[in-house]
Amino acid sequence: MATVTEICEVIARSANMPLDDVKKYARALVNSGDLPKAVGRAVPHTDMHHRAKLILAIAASDRANDCVVAMRQRYEATLRHSPDGRSFGDILADELRELSDKSLPAYQKWLYSNLTVSRSEPTVTLRINENIRNYEPQTTSELVYVGRELLFQDIDGLIEIRKKYKDTGLPVSAFVSGRILIALAFGSIEAWELADREISIAFDAINNSSNS
Repeated sequence: MATVTEICEVIARSANMPLDDVKKYARALVNSGDLPKAVGRAVPHTDMHHRAKLILAIAASDRANDCVVAMRQRYEATLRHSPDGRSFGDILADELRELSDKSLPAYQKWLYSNLTVSRSEPTVTLRINENIRNYEPQTTSELVYVGRELLFQDIDGLIEIRKKYKDTGLPVSAFVSGRILIALAFGSIEAWELADREISIAFDAINNSSNS
């Protein structure tokens, strides 16, 4: 597992974001108890829920000072008409966990999928390309998007948040590439690069087998 410092480095590199800015968000979540805190020489590792919280905090707010509330609203949001009531945070953590297991279907799915986090209301949209949920060698260079959208919304506080962001000029939403989630799942630059090479080799083997 990776430390908070390591996942900050991964996000900074994969999202092309200044490391110091990522650390500000992480520090806010450590202070709020949402990320593990180092005690003395003991440096705790993060789990997938911690990583989901950090990326949601960054996407949900452009200010580290108010990212905790924004993150929690989206993390705890539930799928509309969901039969099991699972939170978005749980679903995102499961996606990261599947990626960390070097699952070829998960890896390929997120190469062409993404999530969008609203900054004007507690809404998260998870866009998954259904064409490639199960890995099959592509016979064309053009991928047709026919994905589905899972809409998560926490109604509590919606009006207040809209008022807060009404005239600030903030982006309506933040886009999180699936490639960032792939990097985040592996937890360190080295693990990410190694997994990327291993999975690329596996893809090549499948393609070569299908063409022979």
